[in-house]
Amino acid sequence: MRRLGLILMLLCVAGTAWSQGAKAVREQAEASLLVTATIDIEPDGRVSGYRIDRPEALPSYAVELLERRIPSWRFEPVKVDGVAVPAQAPANIRLVARKTGDDEYAIRIAAVSFQPRNSDRGKQDLRPPGYPATLAKAGVGGTVYLIAKVRADGTVEDAFAEQVNLQAVTSERVMAKMRHTLARVSVAAARRWTLKRPGDVTLVDGCWLVRIPVDFIAPGKRHPEYGEWQAYIPGPRDESPWARGDDVPPDTLLAGGMYPVQRRGPRLVTPLESGEG
Repeated sequence: MRRLGLILMLLCVAGTAWSQGAKAVREQAEASLLVTATIDIEPDGRVSGYRIDRPEALPSYAVELLERRIPSWRFEPVKVDGVAVPAQAPANIRLVARKTGDDEYAIRIAAVSFQPRNSDRGKQDLRPPGYPATLAKAGVGGTVYLIAKVRADGTVEDAFAEQVNLQAVTSERVMAKMRHTLARVSVAAARRWTLKRPGDVTLVDGCWLVRIPVDFIAPGKRHPEYGEWQAYIPGPRDESPWARGDDVPPDTLLAGGMYPVQRRGPRLVTPLESGEG
């Protein structure tokens, strides 16, 4: 687990002064690993099978944790025309590691969502946000989780930043400004987008809603490959004015995808961490 410790220690320190505030923020640092899988669900809600995508690319201890936990999950029965039926659900599972001592880390399943990507952002003409020069120069990266309110013709009426996770450590005050900056440029870019409407979304007041994660990769850095841990400071989650009560964790969604808000997956009714071990 020493490699994991190195990842947490390599979080960028923004600015020149190492303040007491920054030390307190660093204690909030998490390393996150997003795993995708497919879950087979029986009519009574039991898990009858599962397939973890590319297990050979994942750390063995992560695979072992999932193999202990997933079989114990139970779902609300999936019904079609009022009748419970077997179902299959794609899963995005976020593992989180936090330091508990010298070279010791606690790893847990922090969140899961059961929403497939409906389209590939790469096939659409989405101009990315401009990288704020001051943050790029400081090596500050992050991810902005947007909700876009999209008209029937695909133009974006408005956008909202639900959460901003940073790959940088400084004081809470400075980090709040960084989050605001990344959110502002992301929302401005999204308002210029035209999106292709998935066939299975429902229009509400003439619009449909979609979640889109936007990554800012600092100069000289690269996006983590599947199976690699990524260190960050989690930001607070703000509730969108258009999706109140929606409980999908935005940071379980993979960059490069679009996720219609109205499309709901199966509902898990047991704790994520139930099971032996």
